[in-house]
Amino acid sequence: MSYIVSARKYRPQVFEELIGQEHIASTIKNAIVKGRIGHAYLFSGPRGVGKTSAARIFAKALNCESGPTQKPCNKCVFCTEITEGRALDLVEIDGASNRRIDEVRQIRENVRFSPSSARYKVYIIDEVHMLTPEAFNALLKTLEEPPSHVVFIFATTQLNKVPQTIRSRCQQFVFKRVPIPLIIDVLKRIIKDFSVKADDKALFWIAKNASGSVRDAESILDQMISYSEEKIKEEDVFYVLGLPGYDIFHSFLEAISKQDSKQCIALLERIIADGYEVNAIISGMIEYFRNLHILSVDQDTHDLIDLPDSEIDRMKEFLESYTTKDINNILILLSKVYLDVRNSGLARELFEITLMKLVHYKEIIHPPTLIRKLEALQKVVGNGEDRETGDAEPLFNRTEEESHVDLEGGNGDDIAKRVVGHFTKKRRAIAEFLGRAKDYSLQNNILTIHYGREQKLSYEHVSEDSTRRYIENEIRDFLGKDMRVSITIDTEKRKKKGEEISPGVSKVLKVFKGEIVSKNNSGG
Repeated sequence: MSYIVSARKYRPQVFEELIGQEHIASTIKNAIVKGRIGHAYLFSGPRGVGKTSAARIFAKALNCESGPTQKPCNKCVFCTEITEGRALDLVEIDGASNRRIDEVRQIRENVRFSPSSARYKVYIIDEVHMLTPEAFNALLKTLEEPPSHVVFIFATTQLNKVPQTIRSRCQQFVFKRVPIPLIIDVLKRIIKDFSVKADDKALFWIAKNASGSVRDAESILDQMISYSEEKIKEEDVFYVLGLPGYDIFHSFLEAISKQDSKQCIALLERIIADGYEVNAIISGMIEYFRNLHILSVDQDTHDLIDLPDSEIDRMKEFLESYTTKDINNILILLSKVYLDVRNSGLARELFEITLMKLVHYKEIIHPPTLIRKLEALQKVVGNGEDRETGDAEPLFNRTEEESHVDLEGGNGDDIAKRVVGHFTKKRRAIAEFLGRAKDYSLQNNILTIHYGREQKLSYEHVSEDSTRRYIENEIRDFLGKDMRVSITIDTEKRKKKGEEISPGVSKVLKVFKGEIVSKNNSGG
């Protein structure tokens, strides 16, 4: 007899052999016993989890000589013909290649005829979501008023693409991904049958890379049996599948924790030289740090992590170096580079840049955190420091007496608060910079925003051409005046006060946990 691949040789032949789909097997068997057999069923779920196998078993159960029965005999003529794929009353159609309206019209014509010898004529349409809208519409009439001798079983991996009009006329069954332990049990039975030896870790990684698909796992096992001479080993699985071993991610984690960018780049160079794709490395690292994140929250939570205990124990060793916040920051960077490299010809270079950022993960400050720090700073220095120290409180927190505003035709302080308050709602960062201005004045429809020399950074931000135009347009709109905005800064150098640090600067250093690294003559 010619060689038969494991996925076909070990295909389930009775409901009890459907791995991980007990909820579906139980429902269908009960329906058969109670005589509540519907005219149309829709099986949905990931690839390789038993949808088509369940449909064939159902067809056997309906047409078995001893049936309809919960457990087909697999010995009678009908069962044998279905198993061997030559049953005249079981019609299997590939929706991907028979998706046009003409093929569906042919089905509509054929369903009128009674089965040649079986009780039911069963139509199994695989990947039914591939049918055209016209084909689905042509199928509707038959589903609404089907002949009593016909049963339709549709299978799909993309339920969302099946029209609701079709779904509402079917009994729907959702197939689950098969858990790794159950897939491993299947693989162990197969290698025992073939008298093949395999490491437990090798079987684990085969099952894991099958992503819940028994068929995929069986196909990978066939490949590994062909590759391995004596015993299937863990490293063989990674090599054949073209995936980096998990020890690579442990090494990356160690290098990052030591802030060793040179080691990170060397690791990347080595695994790329071994033929691994950058995308696969990034995906693996995202999964790795996701698992590490779970362990950082609760080290006893293993149910959410599909890894051998030895790998989990190794990961726990790094938790002293990484807080949950650190891991979250790293995941943000990895998620971004994952999206960036998908359609880029610079995948390696982009990942190298990210690795160099990762080694400084403790220094990462994301915008929400920065905003919170700015708000904290505003509260700390909001008590009104001497303006000459450069620690002026934002304008919108000043009292009327403290404001240095001279606006013609009204209360200048109120208008200044309105300007900054408006931008607080629109662009908070710009509001912060505007709030640090030294003086506001309005003459001849020109609003002048004047900064002290010590506020050079704020001045540079708001005086940039595009930002200034944006500020000008916003002020025109909400004040209802046709005015221009002029942004100026003091040119006279500030008098030095020796080397002492002002109280305001001390507060800034305290909030941001910073330090003075240098002083210069440009206000820095």
